Amino acid sequence: MKFKTVHFNDVSVGVIPRVVGTVTSIKTLEGLNGKKEAACDLVEARMDVIGLATKHWLDVCHSVESSGLPVIMTLRFASEGGQWTGSDEERLKAFKLALQFLAAVDVELSSPVATDVVAAAKQHKKPAIVSYHNFDCTPSLPQLKDVILRAESLGDVVVKISTMVNSSEDIRILHELMDSERTAPLCVIGMGAKGTETRISLPCSGSCLTYGFLDEPAAPGQLAAAAIVKQLRQRLPAYNHDVIARKEILESA
Repeated sequence: MKFKTVHFNDVSVGVIPRVVGTVTSIKTLEGLNGKKEAACDLVEARMDVIGLATKHWLDVCHSVESSGLPVIMTLRFASEGGQWTGSDEERLKAFKLALQFLAAVDVELSSPVATDVVAAAKQHKKPAIVSYHNFDCTPSLPQLKDVILRAESLGDVVVKISTMVNSSEDIRILHELMDSERTAPLCVIGMGAKGTETRISLPCSGSCLTYGFLDEPAAPGQLAAAAIVKQLRQRLPAYNHDVIARKEILESA
């Protein structure tokens, strides 16, 4: 199966899995600045939780990037598990601002501004993550394959699918989804207590991203980013070698 590899600054996404450390406070973001070793490969700044009114949030995010950790700006819509309740116009403006300075953004497939956000990302030669969340269940395999097709139709994107796991059958569906024909890198996550193990097993099966928290869990069943990194280093030699190589680069910077 062939699909495109994308880059979040100097970190490639699509060949080996990457651990995204989710941040929900400006204090945690500030603490990442200047660190020579981090408990993740990428950082997700949950600006729907932190708040766009937080002073200097963009400067802080940019400083984190300068330390070697690419930052994904997420402004998660309330209907998909986030805290954003503002207007679509405000969201689009914030996404466009973030794309000028940060590595990537995450926008929901269902968002009215998804097409515009992906277009803006393309203009800045940055990746856009187009995400789908279902906090009730895991839809059927054909339904999830349709999600991939609809997300890919927006342009060059990373497709993220996150669903609630209620049974072993749901886990089977998510693993089978990884074998779907696609052109975009695919991130698949199983949420909830029964889906926690998928945050390790799916990256081992080809999911390009997996998410863990750096301060507080941002989704049901989410593990600490450091715990995910530790397990992936034990299970995937290619990932372990990459972590060591990037650590050496940071230490010599």
